[in-house]
Amino acid sequence: MSSLLNAHDITVKYGGHLVVDHVSFELNRGEVMAIVGPNGAGKSTLMKAVLGLIPCEGRVHWHEDVRIGYVPQHLNFDRDFPITVEELFALKITTKHVQRETKRLLEEVHAGHLAGKLLGSLSGGEMQRVFIAYALANDPEILFFDEPSSGIDVTGEETIYALIHELSEAKKLTIVLISHDLDIVYEHATSVLCLNRRMVCHGVPRVALSASNIDKLYGKHTGVYGHEHSHHDV
Repeated sequence: MSSLLNAHDITVKYGGHLVVDHVSFELNRGEVMAIVGPNGAGKSTLMKAVLGLIPCEGRVHWHEDVRIGYVPQHLNFDRDFPITVEELFALKITTKHVQRETKRLLEEVHAGHLAGKLLGSLSGGEMQRVFIAYALANDPEILFFDEPSSGIDVTGEETIYALIHELSEAKKLTIVLISHDLDIVYEHATSVLCLNRRMVCHGVPRVALSASNIDKLYGKHTGVYGHEHSHHDV
């Protein structure tokens, strides 16, 4: 497999507080990598650091000319602001055929019917589909998702992850996602990076998410177990 990203000794400090501590990993083409860990473990911070959205120490090396898409956990905007989905896409699409391109991108996420809707009127699941379609506008090779099911009910969560899997297969995308749901990780990820400021483990799910590694990551008696046991979100 060819490497798209090499991250070495990534360290992030906020006001002298160590948030991410010397984390190194490699991301290969075609991989679906999940970043897991307890709240406050530095997962979103690590993702933003490798994307260059926040300053960090260490080295981040990308494959030359790699195209990247990013779906943030939250997009802060005034829901009363009267902008439609199509008008949002017009801010990013550079071709003359904004309507046609917007429709194509939305249909890729099964949301073509949302083009004329006001952004502030969308449900959590609809909004996430729009954000994913928006991230696809530059034809990325890698898509980063910061907790793609945040603010979505259980049914919507399953649908969103099924959509991500569908897109990764159809478009041969490399995926990096943050998730709290270990069942989802087992089902969709090809590798797992376990983070609690430092990297606790990194590898295929059945090895990385062993009972002993889960204990190291979340602490004992948290109700989170390896795949051979039942477990719930954390």
